[in-house]
Amino acid sequence: MIGQFYVYGLINPIDHQCFYVGKGSGKRFKRHVSVAKSNHISQQKNPYLYRKINKILNCGYNDIDYEFFGESLDEVEAYALEAAYIDYYKGSTCNISRGGLSDASNYLKGRKRMQSTKDKCRMSATRNVFAIQKSKDIRANKMGFNSWSEYQKNVELRTNLKFLDSIMADIKEDLINERIADNDIDYVIWNKQRRNKQ
Repeated sequence: MIGQFYVYGLINPIDHQCFYVGKGSGKRFKRHVSVAKSNHISQQKNPYLYRKINKILNCGYNDIDYEFFGESLDEVEAYALEAAYIDYYKGSTCNISRGGLSDASNYLKGRKRMQSTKDKCRMSATRNVFAIQKSKDIRANKMGFNSWSEYQKNVELRTNLKFLDSIMADIKEDLINERIADNDIDYVIWNKQRRNKQ
C-alpha cells in the first residue's frame, strides 16, 4: 500500500536555506504562510516559525519555497525521515522538537512497537541521510553550482567581500575627510573635478 504522507522542507527564498522540516499530508506544507499572515501566531505551538515566515514575507516575497524530501510514505517512514532531516540540519531550523519519532511516541502511546516497525524506522533514517546530501546537491545545481559545499563557500566569499567593501568605503571616507580637514587645497580641487566628471 502506498502511503499518503510526505516530508517537506520550507526553504528561505533569500538565502535558499531550509528553515523548517515537517511531515504532512494533503496541503499541509502550504498552510504555514496563511497561518503566518493571520493574527493568531501566539496561539500556535511554534510562534518562532511563523515570525520567521513573516520576516521573509516582509522582505517583499509573496510566498516561501518548498522542497519535498520524501513522498508516498507511510506514517512511520515519514516520522523517521522527518527526524533524520531535523538531525541533519542540527538546530538551524525553527523546529521546536526533534520531530519524527518523538511525536510518534504520542501516536503510539500505550502500544508496543513490533520489532519490524523499529527496524523499518532505523533503515529509513539511515537510508535517507544519503538522500539529504543528494537533495542539497540538486538544490545547489539548480543555482549553478557543482555541489552544496561549493555553494556554501560562494555565500561565505560574498559575505566576506561585502564586509571588505564596507571597510574600504569607510577608510576612503576617512581619508577624504582628513585631507579636507588638513586644507589640502589641491586635493579638494581634484576631488571636485572628479565628481563633476561623473
